[in-house]
This record gives sequence, C-alpha cells and structure tokens, in this order.
Amino acid sequence: MRFFAEEYKQINGAYPEGLNQNNKADPWGRMYVYMAEDGGVIIFSTGPDGKKGTADDIY
Repeated sequence: MRFFAEEYKQINGAYPEGLNQNNKADPWGRMYVYMAEDGGVIIFSTGPDGKKGTADDIY
C-alpha cells in the first residue's frame, strides 16, 4: 500500500485521496485507513474491532 501511495505521489504530485479505488481490504474485509501526515503517508488497518484509534489497530 505504501508503495502505491508513494508512486502515485511521484506521478501526480500529491498523495491520493484514498485507496478505495484499488479495492485493497485488510484481513477482516475492511478498507485500509489512509492518512497523509508530515510529508508522508500512514496506512493502517483498524484491526478486528473495526474501530479507528483502538489498541488493535495495525500499522
């Protein structure tokens, strides 16, 4: 995922607004969370509970 986001930035000059267009799902079938932050990108799964910001988030 991170490589996709970095390649997209090189081609388009900015990070994509989301990764849903690639239909990339985490092991629980949910879309990965994408956040552009501090000149980089953070991509993570919300983990088994599906809630962002909880202890089971996977970075």
